[in-house]
Amino acid sequence: MNDQDGNLQFAGRSRERPGVNIAPLIDIVFLLLVFFMLTTSFLERQAVMLSLPPLNTTTSDQKPVIFRVFADGRFGDADHVILSPTQLGLMAVKELEADPQRRFHIASDRQAPVQATLEAMDILRGAGAKNMRFSTPPERSENLSPTGTQP
Repeated sequence: MNDQDGNLQFAGRSRERPGVNIAPLIDIVFLLLVFFMLTTSFLERQAVMLSLPPLNTTTSDQKPVIFRVFADGRFGDADHVILSPTQLGLMAVKELEADPQRRFHIASDRQAPVQATLEAMDILRGAGAKNMRFSTPPERSENLSPTGTQP
């Protein structure tokens, strides 16, 4: 078969372009979706419940009892005497027997483990304390001399 210009024309089949089968891809995507949905539902979320007093609340004139959490995770009192967790709880119970509205201040070093601070909070809460405050000591300037004055 020749066309008008004399070129040969072959009668052939028209080729179909091969298609990409996306069914396995969709299966994989759905499996991943189900996997991530199931694994995220097993995450345990913990929260610390805080109840803040109203602004016009009057507090007692007594100073709060100060407990320290040192950088190595140990507990102490305001005079830097090391306390065991049992001693911390006994001191808190003794203070609460004298005044049930007694305030406690947990002063944690900046390098103290968070777990130790939470353990101190749990010990105080177990003793019956309801008024707790948390803080860290202020940072010291590297430029200060041991007397606290600028060089």
